[in-house]
Amino acid sequence: MAVLRVSLLGLGKMGAAMATRLAATGHPLVLWNRSLDKAHTAKAEILRAHAAADVAVAETAAAAVAGGDGVVVMVLSSMATTAALLESLRGTGLAGRTLVNLTSGNPSEGREIEELAQGLGVDLYIDGAYSGPPAKAAAGGGTLFLSGPSEDAVQRVREGVLDHMGKTVYAGVTGASRALDYAVVDMFMANYLFYTANLSMLEAEGVDPQVALQCIRDRLATVPAALDLFRERQQSRDDAAYAAAPIATVDTWRNFLLGRVPYMQANGMATVVPEFVGGMLTDLAREGHGGDDMSRLQEIIRHARPPQQ
Repeated sequence: MAVLRVSLLGLGKMGAAMATRLAATGHPLVLWNRSLDKAHTAKAEILRAHAAADVAVAETAAAAVAGGDGVVVMVLSSMATTAALLESLRGTGLAGRTLVNLTSGNPSEGREIEELAQGLGVDLYIDGAYSGPPAKAAAGGGTLFLSGPSEDAVQRVREGVLDHMGKTVYAGVTGASRALDYAVVDMFMANYLFYTANLSMLEAEGVDPQVALQCIRDRLATVPAALDLFRERQQSRDDAAYAAAPIATVDTWRNFLLGRVPYMQANGMATVVPEFVGGMLTDLAREGHGGDDMSRLQEIIRHARPPQQ
């Protein structure tokens, strides 16, 4: 397969990192950024690391699109900026090309950009989300969640360009990649929140950080199987199913979380995380669901409740 010259629009930290990775894997690049100094800085940094790289800076977005081989990667600051830029490219050569939108946004915004791109004559719109920090993007170590009309349609761009940027996962039609990215990144956030919330207690009680991290690592290895089990229990949303043979009850988890609060308060530690989650479980217990399986928590955090009269 021929190596494609990629048009890359948006040279913030993530866009610049992706440009570095594409250059490292042999792709000629045409770079554009609204602030051209960022594009020139990105080019200089690429050439310092890869002296033989073929990198050009375009004065306008339209020139960047025209200078590539049909694949346009957008990594802009917002979906509103992306929409405005696409509108500015109307009638300037975007028609017939493949547009890969890696700008952060929610699933609805991804579909809005798809509709706009199709109206501009884009041949293939790939909606994506990159999971990982810029340093990983530069090294090709992150994950690209991709969505589009079909896996087959996305495949040719995966093989020609996107597989060079990191691990790629086809999530489904437009919007799916962004939902998957939220779910995966939020798992990290949840772990970070609870680890940080307990860090002062670990330090106060003299727990070796490496012992704690190893025990956490061992427990995290069991998470996918546990989530799958909870997913099965969550499907019916039936009172009898929630109450039958609970794996862990609402009361058990409520007591586990809130039982540490007096200790933490007495020792000057923040209690916002256990009190917040414990408060949701307390709400369920007050409604008479303390003996139900923890999967009932989805009735608060997953399903919207009707507003109180």
